Amino acid sequence: MSKVSSKYQISEIVALAVLKRKFKQYMLDEGYEGFKSSSFPKYLVVSLVMILEELLTDCLEFVKKHETTGLYTVDYSMVMMVLNKDTKYDVFLKCLKKYNSTIKYQESVLFNYRKVVDDLESRYGDKLMIESDAKNFISYLLVSVQYELIKLSFTMVSYSNRKTLSSESLLCSLSFLFNEMHSKFKLKLDSMANTKESEETDEVDEVEEIVEPVVEPVVEPVVEAVVEAVVEPVVQVKSSKKKVIVEDGDLDKDLVVEEKPKSVKTKKNKISS
Repeated sequence: MSKVSSKYQISEIVALAVLKRKFKQYMLDEGYEGFKSSSFPKYLVVSLVMILEELLTDCLEFVKKHETTGLYTVDYSMVMMVLNKDTKYDVFLKCLKKYNSTIKYQESVLFNYRKVVDDLESRYGDKLMIESDAKNFISYLLVSVQYELIKLSFTMVSYSNRKTLSSESLLCSLSFLFNEMHSKFKLKLDSMANTKESEETDEVDEVEEIVEPVVEPVVEPVVEAVVEAVVEPVVQVKSSKKKVIVEDGDLDKDLVVEEKPKSVKTKKNKISS
């Protein structure tokens, strides 16, 4: 059987917004608050898929047709044979002791592991089948290496007095753990850096900057209108009161006194009596 490969957009196997949110929460939990992830999570997912494809391709060397079902099956023992035979997977050997077959690791992988594996199986129609024990074991290997790559990348960035994870820091980590696959990783990550997908983070920052100045001018005219409406009625009410005092009543001009108009009315009543 030939090489296993898959061609699809990264958005088909992981929601980028969810991926960034999970990675940000991981940085907070691990004490990396001051660091920026940029497009690192996306590059990491692509690298993990490449490792998965490479591992399954190497497993095909040991695949044999099942006598009963007629299928070419990949089981746990075949994966172990690949790990022990090929030195490019030495990084996995140190984590074998912690593997627990009763734990399901697929949900801990940063991408849709089930979809990718199913797509790889479908490349051969109904002939290739990866057994459940092999799927779970491979998912454990990917979870182990994904956190190993993250921690190693953080170490490299911190050592260089920087705060942003990038494709370069990931490539250095990949070369350290999978030296024989360095050229494949470099070719893939370099091609991604030239695509529009790598500009997503910059576009989001630009949108946030545009929104902020739009909010400020809306507040100012509202405040001014409220102040004018309160001041003008107060002036008009005072002037109207003055007119009422002068014009109201049938008093003669000689008897109109501005200081005490009521005292004049009192004197008239006493004279008539």
